[in-house]
Amino acid sequence: MLRKAAEELGFNLESFCATYFVGDKADDIRTGLALGGTGVFIDSGISDELEKVNRLRKIHESSVLICDSFLDFVSLIAADIVLYT
Repeated sequence: MLRKAAEELGFNLESFCATYFVGDKADDIRTGLALGGTGVFIDSGISDELEKVNRLRKIHESSVLICDSFLDFVSLIAADIVLYT
């Protein structure tokens, strides 16, 4: 679905390597990883999701980030913007 949307919108899939994919399920993180981006998990307390994401993190290390809240995620992005500007 994301590949089709990218094609329709004229995005280059290689540009996803600098993209954050945010969600509260391990599948959201897997989607980002499959496209070469960084998966950001926001823990909403859904049963077993944190455990699944931690398993992904062991495999993908720095490509999987965990935040406790959306505000933490925004802070992470803000720090990243400052780092690369």
